[in-house]
Amino acid sequence: MRLAGRTDWDAIMMRNARFGSWASRALMRSGILDRRPAVFAYSYAAGDIFRAAKRQGCRTVLGQIDPGPVEDEIVAEVARRNGIAMNVGRRPPPSYWTKWREEVELADVIVANSNWSAELLARAGVAADKIGVVPLAYVPSPCSPPRVRRGRAYSNDDPLRLLFLGQINVRKGALELASAMRLLKDVPVHLTLVGATSPDVAAAFDGLANAVCVPAVPRSETGAHYDAADVFILPTHSDGFGLTQIEAMARGLPVIASRCCGSVVEDFRSGRILTEVTADRIAEQIRWFVENPGELEGLSRAAVVRVGDFGAERVVDDFLRLVMGRAVYPVESSL
Repeated sequence: MRLAGRTDWDAIMMRNARFGSWASRALMRSGILDRRPAVFAYSYAAGDIFRAAKRQGCRTVLGQIDPGPVEDEIVAEVARRNGIAMNVGRRPPPSYWTKWREEVELADVIVANSNWSAELLARAGVAADKIGVVPLAYVPSPCSPPRVRRGRAYSNDDPLRLLFLGQINVRKGALELASAMRLLKDVPVHLTLVGATSPDVAAAFDGLANAVCVPAVPRSETGAHYDAADVFILPTHSDGFGLTQIEAMARGLPVIASRCCGSVVEDFRSGRILTEVTADRIAEQIRWFVENPGELEGLSRAAVVRVGDFGAERVVDDFLRLVMGRAVYPVESSL
């Protein structure tokens, strides 16, 4: 594809199409569709697979990997408010969403991995009675046991250590997070951001004495960053789930997260919820941790316990019940 000059969305769509074509032919050759199984496929590469399955009378289940087109609109609006041009090449072309809507029509069941995703799918016009919610599964590594955090009197020499891990970009709330750290310049807190930094947001962290951006590291090295922190933060404008929340909690970290992702954090129990992704709200929640060090240990212990709710056995059982036609996590929507 590089030799042919196909990059970005052209390349993504070509890969999806080639996979769907190959997989549908393989299914037909195998004869397995004759037994009328339920056929599961992930979004954006499911069209040909579902058409083959439907011809054989099979039930089709779409695994929706993200919140869909409304998320794209949300991120574009955030970028616009911040004077960032989201040109055509940076957003999926209309044909990308046209093919996705064909998949949605062919699907009997659509599995979203959070209530947030389900809500945005409904806003995009997906029939609510097709959508079920099953969260992602997470199994903590026995080689990385959690460490319970304990509060202390924070100071400039020993600040609250805050961690963000993931893509440092507009969608993840990086611009608002940078503005929040400016509001907290006189508060004993230090933020470490680990991940690839988008050029759009890099300048927002210039000159910040209380924040440092670290380049992306291999997954094998993320544990050291989790272990060095007191609190994890995910101020995302939209995420299908946000698995880093659970990764952090499994290491004993309370989490500050927006509501625009998987419902993992329980407010005042395993962390704090951002009611809106603004610099003021982010700074308010960070300041709460600084001013209430006695709460950290209880939040840390509850975070570790909460991870058990996303164990593989429970999630797989719920997924299979959904596939067999009974919804398990009803969609909670404010619509």
